[in-house]
Amino acid sequence: MLVYYSNRYLGGVLDQSIAMQFGKAFRSFNNVKALANEAGYQIRHIDRDSFREDDVLRYHYFAFNAGPFGVDAGGDYNATTESVLESFLKPALQKLRSDPSRLRAFIEAYTADLTGFFGALEALVQSTRTDRASYMLLVVQDLSATLYPMLIRLHLMGWLQQTSSIDSRTLQSLMELVDLRVFKLRGTNPQADVFAITRSLGHTTVEQVVQGLQSFCNKFMPDALLTSRLVSEDLYRNMGLQRILWEEEDQTSLFLQQSPADILELSRLNAAGLSVEHVLPQNPAFDIASYGFKDAEEFEEHKHRLGNLLLLEKGLNSACQNATVESKVTAPTLYAASGLLSVKALAASRVGKPLGYKLENIEARSQSLAQLMLKRWPITA
Repeated sequence: MLVYYSNRYLGGVLDQSIAMQFGKAFRSFNNVKALANEAGYQIRHIDRDSFREDDVLRYHYFAFNAGPFGVDAGGDYNATTESVLESFLKPALQKLRSDPSRLRAFIEAYTADLTGFFGALEALVQSTRTDRASYMLLVVQDLSATLYPMLIRLHLMGWLQQTSSIDSRTLQSLMELVDLRVFKLRGTNPQADVFAITRSLGHTTVEQVVQGLQSFCNKFMPDALLTSRLVSEDLYRNMGLQRILWEEEDQTSLFLQQSPADILELSRLNAAGLSVEHVLPQNPAFDIASYGFKDAEEFEEHKHRLGNLLLLEKGLNSACQNATVESKVTAPTLYAASGLLSVKALAASRVGKPLGYKLENIEARSQSLAQLMLKRWPITA
């Protein structure tokens, strides 16, 4: 379409430039797919057969500032690739075709920005090899699709590592907060609110972006709701669970005056396979009443609570099967064989206890991890 308008209304002057820009964009995309597929660095959102160049084209639509050309972009929150072309790009070109200078400026700006957008995504994915925060955000936490347009645009603007006078954290840290609280733990996808912030990036300040993200969290996942969800709800299949449990691992390392796992160790563990273990097994072959549960229904209500879940290597998780807690914490081939300090710490705290882990322990650990979450990811800081 862009080449057609260049040929028809600009005498083909931009044909070569358009081809060059799209060539660069597609090379960046190929690199993104290869990087996101590498063992230990896999980004689940990107490492899907269904993730195509068209997805990045849509992300760009949400983040492109077409205002200087008198064109509106990013307003359709349910945009598809087809609607981006038919409802945005085509009308924009038709509107500007009677003014060759403005048409040329629009095509040049659009193609250059689109290429930069693809390149910024490549740079962000590449940064998971060198920046632990990026690894946690993209690989471990698997940032939600709705937040990618904002993340990429902030990177292009050089704002991701910026802080503000109203919050000491970087914008990248605040995006981690938003994703974990709202998209993962709350399990909702408020596209309109996110894209409103994204569309404003061309004419806003860092402070205003910070305020927008904080207000977003207060609206969709305030502290009281966060605490309730962490303490009282089933989190076993929640998409934010592994990130929470990794934070427990990091804090355990610091408590023991050891350095948290670096990127190489993180990638090694992820490549080998990590899973979520139930401390009290899902299908116990023992009397649950002895562990503080009044009946099977109460056990079912608690077995997937945060306090009963633990990050563990897949091989060890399989070996644990439905073993009792007492066996898990004493057998040298089970928890003791883990490379994760949080696992060893839990085991050490339960060794010698006649009943290694009870209902009261699930509840206490759920509360402890909830407080850790509030301290680590507060809405304001």
